[in-house]
Amino acid sequence: SGQRFVATKAFQPQWRKEEEEGKTKQASKSVQQLLKDTQTLEKRPTSVMVATGPYTTAENMLYWPLTALLETVEQKRPDVLVLAGPFVDHKHKDVCLGNVSTTFEAQYESVVHTVEQRLRGLGIQILMLPSPEDAFHHPVVPQPCARAESQESIRFLPNPAQFKVNDVTFGIVNTDILKHLSKQEISRKAPGAKGGSRLIRLASHLISQRNFYPLFPPAKGVNVDYSHPEMLRMHVRPDVLITPGDLNYFASKTQDGESVCLNPGRLSKGNSGGTYAMVTIHGLKGKPTDEGFDRSAADRIRVDVLRI
Repeated sequence: SGQRFVATKAFQPQWRKEEEEGKTKQASKSVQQLLKDTQTLEKRPTSVMVATGPYTTAENMLYWPLTALLETVEQKRPDVLVLAGPFVDHKHKDVCLGNVSTTFEAQYESVVHTVEQRLRGLGIQILMLPSPEDAFHHPVVPQPCARAESQESIRFLPNPAQFKVNDVTFGIVNTDILKHLSKQEISRKAPGAKGGSRLIRLASHLISQRNFYPLFPPAKGVNVDYSHPEMLRMHVRPDVLITPGDLNYFASKTQDGESVCLNPGRLSKGNSGGTYAMVTIHGLKGKPTDEGFDRSAADRIRVDVLRI
């Protein structure tokens, strides 16, 4: 009749071959290189600890949750520690009232120095990236690295960022994109369809659209500079997508089962401690014999969300 349009199928474009190969860099690496990337996994799994700020309680700026986290790191000895801001939360009452005895930049330098001194000599690779809620940094997404004076043990990342641990690609965007998407998404379950996790569905939008912030215009109060689209784009598909935010913490596979989505929660909530995540990467289930070997990273990853 021409009065309505009924969609019968949703088309999700596949990652192009060069992008899919780029995900593990197999386009330029041989099977021997894959074996080299996963060599350490043959002896023991690789662990990645992920924590998101704020690192202070609501009542003071003494960084008690951060201290508790560093004690946990000393006990568990993860191979990689990912610390995402805010490190100096612009919404904290002491920051808003100007009760901080030093500059915001100096406060951040103090946090970096504390982390570095406590974990020195443990052989842990530390990754730090900022948040739009950091009082000392540019509040516009995408954000450049928040560099500070440190030794080689700390690597500063932009926001969003992608990095690799062994053969597993991680992607992280430190703005509450899932919360923003939840206010804009319209979804209805088809008759007879199985119910799925709403949080997983929201996170899957980022991967299907190859973008760390697939929302225009941005949510109210969020500053996004769309003149740098390459910095928001997912250049390769992440095996683990980290989306910190205020929604419930979770960890699960995406709708297509090829990636793992993770929200570690906040390290502090009000005047009490919050949660962090421990990602464990296991070795290959079989020995690759050709370049078409399926490494199935999502099936080799275990995620535990723990309370501090």
